[in-house]
Amino acid sequence: MPLKGRQRTQHQKAQTAAMRKRRWLPKSHAEAETISPENHRLLSEERKKYEKELEEVQRLEFNARRREHQAREREHLVQEALVKAEQEWAREVDKAVEEQYGEQFEEWKREKEGLRKDIARLNARNRREPSKIRHAVQKALKKRDNSNAHLNSS
Repeated sequence: MPLKGRQRTQHQKAQTAAMRKRRWLPKSHAEAETISPENHRLLSEERKKYEKELEEVQRLEFNARRREHQAREREHLVQEALVKAEQEWAREVDKAVEEQYGEQFEEWKREKEGLRKDIARLNARNRREPSKIRHAVQKALKKRDNSNAHLNSS
């Protein structure tokens, strides 16, 4: 606790001067005596306990991260195995269908492709249909107007 004016000790005055220069002086003799060897030993034991607890917490956190990483790896491996199994199953089904139906299967593929082309052609035709109708109506109206103009002029 700082004292006012002339009551301050030499050490306190030196400490204030050192603080202005941004450096610290060692503790005064009175403050140094407050930490006895017994207290120092107790503080040291507390610090050791704290360090042990800190190490334990760090070890547990590391183990938790490691287990989480392993779980993600296992999940990834399971997903890969499922994909491989699905692909293999699809190949087996294709092979079984081809063995059973053989030539007919190829014919169905060609027929399916032809039907797909027919659908695309019909869709394109349906998209053009409204413009064809509009054009036909405009053409008919124009023809009618031309014939009416011919009758009126005679």
